[in-house]
Amino acid sequence: MNIIILYGQIIDNIDFKFIYNKYAKSLEKKNKTSIAKCRIELENGSIVKMYGYDEIADFMYRKLQKNNSILIEGSLDSNGDVECKTIISINQ
Repeated sequence: MNIIILYGQIIDNIDFKFIYNKYAKSLEKKNKTSIAKCRIELENGSIVKMYGYDEIADFMYRKLQKNNSILIEGSLDSNGDVECKTIISINQ
């Protein structure tokens, strides 16, 4: 397991979807009901895709918007995207 902490600015609108995957191989992924996705730009100009499930997805959809600065704790998946575990909004 890996842990990553990032600071950046949201550059997309939040994409929120409900999911149902009865063919998921792991029980952990089978119990997910919603997902939210967006991209953030880091201080060095890199662009990273991030996503969150369930409560994190709900928080992202309700509280975050384009141009918000955020601090993320999460982990890298096999595609190099960040699965968020904790998000803190830093509105300047």
